[in-house]
Amino acid sequence: MKLKLIIISAIFFLFCNFAQGSEIKWYSYQEGVDMAKKEGKMVYIYFYTDWCPYCKIMEKNTLKNEGVIEYLAKSFISVRINTDKERDIPMRYGVRGLPSNVFLSKEEALIGSRPGYIETDVMLKVLQYLQKEPK
Repeated sequence: MKLKLIIISAIFFLFCNFAQGSEIKWYSYQEGVDMAKKEGKMVYIYFYTDWCPYCKIMEKNTLKNEGVIEYLAKSFISVRINTDKERDIPMRYGVRGLPSNVFLSKEEALIGSRPGYIETDVMLKVLQYLQKEPK
């Protein structure tokens, strides 16, 4: 009886952890660019605010997609910046609307940017393309 209880508890624990899914590991700007240089990865910067409705949709859909999470973890260091709290970095990259997405090389050079909400399928194509490009 105790063995059944242990097995059921273990299965429940594993299921709950699996059901939560993985998440993007977010870094601050300086921590992210330093880590990118060290690990030889590109940088993805996601600019947002707490009050932005399209930011919330992107976070709920695109940035929770397992494929997006996998590509970001494999080839990018992900940086998340709240533009209400940090103003210098958004100005450096010309962020004017939210959400805004910026892609940097491991040397911190601008690869490209994409303002606005990015649908999951488009984000996957962008990440796949960038992952295949010589860095």
